[in-house]
Amino acid sequence: MNTKDLIYIKKKIIGTSIIKCERIFFSFNKDLHEFELNNDGDVYLSFSNNLILSIVSDTTNFSIKLSLGEDSNKISTTDISNNPSLIYLLNEGIIDIIFLYTEYQINPYGIKFIFENEKSLIVKYISENEYVFDSLIIEVIK
Repeated sequence: MNTKDLIYIKKKIIGTSIIKCERIFFSFNKDLHEFELNNDGDVYLSFSNNLILSIVSDTTNFSIKLSLGEDSNKISTTDISNNPSLIYLLNEGIIDIIFLYTEYQINPYGIKFIFENEKSLIVKYISENEYVFDSLIIEVIK
């Protein structure tokens, strides 16, 4: 993913709001803390301008792949918009987007959305944490 693509994504999303969050779960463990956010699976964010951002893990490069368009080619998604952590971010204006990198990465390992209500949403690839191994997870910062 080149810088031009990332700038395009920022330009199209800043000023909009997330209206829906969906996932395709590759594994599903209901015993996980915040299981809808911490189970591995692709993330699809629908925005108020009718665009959909697809966020998928690139395990080879320990990063994420982003695709923005009107159609995401998603199959068998689960709508997690009513998750107690996410519900307060829906329909909130996005004021900034930050792409997350480690010192040695060419592609981002995550994307951070900053909202008007000063809360943040992070979707990131992690190789391991206390809950999962090699996953794409969602984090809400209040």
